[in-house]
Amino acid sequence: MKCRCLQAESEFTVNHDRRRRRHLTRINERVNNPSLVHAILALYKNNTKGNRKKVFREVLKAQFMCPVAFEPTPASSGKNEKIVLKRNTKIRFHMIENTQLQYFYLAFTDLDELKKWNPSANQHSIILTFDEYASMILQDGSDTEGFIINFGGTVLTMTRDMIVSLKKVSDERKIADAAEKDEAGEIMVKLMRPRIYPMALLRAVCEFLKTQKCVQAAYMQLMLKEEQESYLLIIDYTGDSKSLYTGILSAAAPYLDGIQLNMAPYHSVFGRKAAADIEPFYRKKII
Repeated sequence: MKCRCLQAESEFTVNHDRRRRRHLTRINERVNNPSLVHAILALYKNNTKGNRKKVFREVLKAQFMCPVAFEPTPASSGKNEKIVLKRNTKIRFHMIENTQLQYFYLAFTDLDELKKWNPSANQHSIILTFDEYASMILQDGSDTEGFIINFGGTVLTMTRDMIVSLKKVSDERKIADAAEKDEAGEIMVKLMRPRIYPMALLRAVCEFLKTQKCVQAAYMQLMLKEEQESYLLIIDYTGDSKSLYTGILSAAAPYLDGIQLNMAPYHSVFGRKAAADIEPFYRKKII
């Protein structure tokens, strides 16, 4: 793959954009993903459906080192040389442009892989998961095509279409886990009505749903799992969900404010249970 590196095509400012703020405590932290590395190598040797599934399964579990640049350059403090970001520090994401003029974020499974791309000891990074890359890429107005894992080494390219499909799998897995634990009587996942409804988000989703003839209604709950909050949308629809989920993610992304968005079909057992006793925030008008 012939590519060129872009220094700073995507950025946000500390204290002015709360998205991903919680990851700023994980600056230059080292991670390792040996299972994903082995799965990618196995895929290169034998590109089978089984090996592809193993790779995608590990991608969903992985924590990646995402290379960034700070402006101004941060100082370190304390015995552990912890990086301290000043107010209004700009955080810029390194990106790759291919010969088709498509842009990709970078993701590395470990420090050794990152150094194959940039051996400099001054290269900063933050930790991101698949869901967080997906949120950045699928947000409304983003022209980013995907993200590349281990650029400079044994490369795995995650395109926008692949991310949409895998995001759907990720959401369904979370919902299945919640349903399974609920049936087992474990209070690991709790559903509740939001204390304050995110009206801007709901308006944006409603405007999109008005264009989707296949959608009858949509409901919202707040999902609490291991003290982490996320939004849950239950969608009553018919037909294929791929383009529907993509559109909802794109419409919602600018208003998520760093909170994860999960979706479940109303026709599933979990979906019907989650939507019980609440009114839909969207209902299709019948003329």
